[in-house]
Amino acid sequence: MIRIELLPKVDHRASGETKYRGMGAWLGDIELASGRGAVCCQAARRLVALGHDPGERVEFWNGGLLSLSGPVAAFAKLTVREDDGPAHFVPYVPGPSERVRAAACGAPSVRSIEVPATPIAPAHQISPDAPMPGLAA
Repeated sequence: MIRIELLPKVDHRASGETKYRGMGAWLGDIELASGRGAVCCQAARRLVALGHDPGERVEFWNGGLLSLSGPVAAFAKLTVREDDGPAHFVPYVPGPSERVRAAACGAPSVRSIEVPATPIAPAHQISPDAPMPGLAA
């Protein structure tokens, strides 16, 4: 299991003003991704590029609370869209520069990654009484 910490990215200016710049996804002292959008999905794609097992489970923690969990591959195949209404997951389609970069370094295509059957579950939708996968009851 991989534990990723989600931390706010903030600029502290000389004027005393603080400007929010999105979130950062951290694995220990390595920043995997940052921004305002699909930071969890970006971090999962970076984990795959770094050679992590796409079937391994990843947990995203925000302020000491479990936010999301699921297989690395499931997150790597998604991004977040916020067009009309609330944010929601949609399939990720790499842009041309990402496809060229992946081909040049021999990284697997996001589309070729197998997604295990374990679904992604937002932490707020998990019943506290539900058994945890992989743990004895």
